[in-house]
Amino acid sequence: MHNLIFIGDVHGRSDKLLSFIQRYGCDDTQFVFVGDLIDNALNEETDHLTTLNTIHQLCEQSRAVCIMGNHELNAIGWSLQKSDGSYCRPRNKLGNLKQHQCFLAAVGSDSAEHQRWVEWFKCLPIFVEYDHARAIHACWNQQAIDQIRPYLNSDNSLKDQFWYQAFDEQHELYHLLETLLKGPELALPKGYSFLDQTGIERTQVRVAWWKGEAESLSYADIALLPEEARSQLPQQMIPVTVQRMCAKPEKLTVIGHYTLPVTRAPQTIGQNVVCVDFNAAKGSNPLVGYKLDVSNQLGIFVHNYIDDLMLNT
Repeated sequence: MHNLIFIGDVHGRSDKLLSFIQRYGCDDTQFVFVGDLIDNALNEETDHLTTLNTIHQLCEQSRAVCIMGNHELNAIGWSLQKSDGSYCRPRNKLGNLKQHQCFLAAVGSDSAEHQRWVEWFKCLPIFVEYDHARAIHACWNQQAIDQIRPYLNSDNSLKDQFWYQAFDEQHELYHLLETLLKGPELALPKGYSFLDQTGIERTQVRVAWWKGEAESLSYADIALLPEEARSQLPQQMIPVTVQRMCAKPEKLTVIGHYTLPVTRAPQTIGQNVVCVDFNAAKGSNPLVGYKLDVSNQLGIFVHNYIDDLMLNT
């Protein structure tokens, strides 16, 4: 393949996916989907089956590869039943059902179709690497990558015998997947907290790990929060151990997951780090990709904007 195109979180938006593929698909291009193919709000225009069948067919034709996102991981947990009859991702939590109900409505909860897709999700690699680039859904943390390798098959998918441990909060594997597929979190200093979008008080914050080993980063600097919530955080410097966790990748790393705000020209978010998730799940927001010419290692953002339509630039 002459070109790689890394594609951001689709979340069932087959309309945007088909438009993107029609625009950029050609014989010398391989698509790399960075995960989160499923789940969306019920009031959005989604077609999960068309989305999944399209991407699966591209993978079968070797025109694409797809890695696991946290929503695929959650779907596996939703369907994985423990010996006591409960499920690895609790079905009695309203938030879990609300997040997943659009996908369940499309495939039929616990149907053969549902199980077919869950089995495919289990085969997805946690990350993919090329000579000069790689992709992971949320965070490339080298220590976590090294620790998770014994749990993986040669194609970087999780070995079948470890799926229950993947959802056991007491097991190392659970925490490794949380870091790689959802992003690292940092405990705030004692006495500090913030309210999330649902009004729940939080004492841990997801961090912008791609900011690298800067000489001085405060909790407010590194927190992935709206400005109003970030203003409640201390200017106190983060621990050195956290700065090391945020070491910049040595080669191009493409991620999704972080639902960046739509801008006129998508830009890289850190040295050697590109994010391709610009919230395509919502409304007319674009599906964004990053096209890498593997022969000369030049990359550009590509997208399905129509007539350069942008929102609130």
